[in-house]
Amino acid sequence: GFYAPGRGVTAYHGKFGPTGSTQTVLFHECTHQFHDMVAGIRKSQIWFIEGLAVFFECSEIDEKGKIHIGVVNRDRLGLVQREVKAGRYVTIDSLLGMTQAGFSGRHYAYAWTVLYFLIYTNKNNQKLFNRYWVQVACGCGEKRGSPEFKKMIGVPVQELEDCWKEWVLILDKNDLPEEVQEKSKEFFKTYKKNKKKK
Repeated sequence: GFYAPGRGVTAYHGKFGPTGSTQTVLFHECTHQFHDMVAGIRKSQIWFIEGLAVFFECSEIDEKGKIHIGVVNRDRLGLVQREVKAGRYVTIDSLLGMTQAGFSGRHYAYAWTVLYFLIYTNKNNQKLFNRYWVQVACGCGEKRGSPEFKKMIGVPVQELEDCWKEWVLILDKNDLPEEVQEKSKEFFKTYKKNKKKK
């Protein structure tokens, strides 16, 4: 599927892949449509634009019609976990500097995991996400490229990546947001202790 400004959303109808469906495509593409209502999103980095769309694509609607966001994206998580374990993953540094021309299907999964990491792990990461969101929403996204975002992180990108790599492996494809938050709390307790020992 795709979204074309002024022409609306075009979506594939039916099932594809392990969990893809008309609904997931509509959630993804309608997120891009929403981007046109927020001044700066279209000018922000491709990893942020597509990371948000993937974040919303795996939302679920319950029997009462309520939408639940933050559900783990099973297909995307599986890809990243396999590649991290194999040591042939996309680095956060390269993801942050990626252009739209170089952004492939594989990169969607990484963009999602980085945003998911920022949103659901701890207060410091949530603050970073919120600060970046405010900058993007006010139309400053184009000025908030890779170097500026790295400054906002407050630690070397490699340090963030080392933590993210270990964290992404604790997730399970059936985790709900509450479970991810609980797992993240326990993860950071252990991670901080292990860092101090080093």
